[in-house]
Amino acid sequence: MISKAQSVFPRSASLLTPVILILTASFSIFAMFFGSGNLVFPLTIGQMTGNSWVLGNIGLLISGIGLPFLGLYCVYRCDGDYHAFFKPLGKIPAAVILIFLLSLIGPFGVVPRCIAVAYGSFTLISPSTPLWVFSLISCLVLAAMLVNMQKLVGIIGGILTPILLIAVLVIIYQGIQNPPHIHTVASVSNEWALKAGFVTGFQTMDLLAAFFFSGLVTHHVKQKLESLHHVSSNNINERFKRYENTLVLLSMILGMAILAGIYSGLVYLGSIFGPIIAGHSKEMAIGIIAQHTLGPAAGAIVCVTVALACLTTAIALLAATMEHLQDHVLKKPIAQWQAIAFLTTITFVMSLVGFESIMETLGPILGILYPGLAAYTAAYMVSLMLKKPLPQAVYLSILFGSSLLYMLLA
Repeated sequence: MISKAQSVFPRSASLLTPVILILTASFSIFAMFFGSGNLVFPLTIGQMTGNSWVLGNIGLLISGIGLPFLGLYCVYRCDGDYHAFFKPLGKIPAAVILIFLLSLIGPFGVVPRCIAVAYGSFTLISPSTPLWVFSLISCLVLAAMLVNMQKLVGIIGGILTPILLIAVLVIIYQGIQNPPHIHTVASVSNEWALKAGFVTGFQTMDLLAAFFFSGLVTHHVKQKLESLHHVSSNNINERFKRYENTLVLLSMILGMAILAGIYSGLVYLGSIFGPIIAGHSKEMAIGIIAQHTLGPAAGAIVCVTVALACLTTAIALLAATMEHLQDHVLKKPIAQWQAIAFLTTITFVMSLVGFESIMETLGPILGILYPGLAAYTAAYMVSLMLKKPLPQAVYLSILFGSSLLYMLLA
C-alpha cells in the first residue's frame, strides 16, 4: 500500500531533504517577521494587560498571527505574486496601494524602526554610541546583504535564525524561572485586554509584510526543489506541483507557529516584568529583561542578537522594496548598486528620527489602513473558497468601507 507521504512526495527525494527545506524556510519566515515591532509590542501588551495577559495574547495572536498567515496563504495561492493578489482592485488602485505599502514597510517606516529597536538594545551595552553612527553601520550592513539577495533566505533561515531563536527562548525560560521580586499590579477587564492585544497587534505591521514575504519563501522552496530534482518550471507535472505546494504550506504553518509561541512567551514576560521595564523606552525593554534574567555579560550577547534580529527583518523588507522598484516602478531599471544606495540612504535619514517619533507617525496610518487590508484579505480568501472572483466594486467597497467603519467605531 502506498502511504499518503509517498503519494505526494517524489520517490527520488530522501525523507531528510524536505524536512531540512521546511525547517530552513519556516525559520526564514519566523526571522523575517520577528524584528523591531515583534520584539517590542508583545512585551507592551503584557505590560498593559497585567493579570489579564492571556486575553491580551489572544488578541495579539488574532491580529499578529492569524491575519498575517491569511496574507501569506492568499499570496501563496497566487504563486507568490503579490501583484496578482491585489489585481482584483483594479490596475490603478493596486499600483497606488503597492507603492504606499512598500514605502511604509520599507525605507519610510518599518526598516528605520528596525534600526531604532536594534539601537535601543545596543545602547544597553554601549550607551555612548551615537544613533547616527549605529544607523550608518546598520545601513552599510544592509547594503552588503542586499548585494547577495539570491542567498537571502538561506542565510536568514540557516544561520541567523537558529541563533536568534535560541537567544529569545533562553530569555523567556530564564524570565519564567527567575521572575522579578516586584509583581505586576496592572489589572484590567478581560474585554479591554482582548481589544488592547488585537489593536496593538496592528502595529507589528505583519499583515503588510506577509504580502511580500510570501513570494520570497514560495520562490525559495520551489527553486530549491526544482534544482534538487533537476526539473524546470516548464516540465513540472501535477504530482510535483502538489509536492512543492505541500512543502511551502508546511513551511508557512511551522514558521507562524514558532512566531506564535514566541509571542506568547514575550507577552507573559511583559506581564511579570512590567514594573521593571516601566519608565524605559519601549525599544529597550527586551534588552533590560535580558540583562535582568541573564546578567550583564550574557545580556550583552543577547542584545547583539536582538540587533541582528531587527536587521534580518530590515533586509527582507528592503529586498522586496528594491524588487518592486526595479521591476514595476521605474520605466528603465537602474543599476543594483544605485537602487541599494537610494533605499539605504532614505532608511538612514528616517532612522535618525527615533522609535517613538516613527510610531507616532505610523500609528494613525495603521489605524486606517490595517482594517481595510484585513477585510480585503478575508474577502480574497472567500473568493478562493468559492473558486470565483468577486466583482471589483465589492473588493473596493470592502477595502475602503472597513477602514471607514473602523475609524467611526474606534
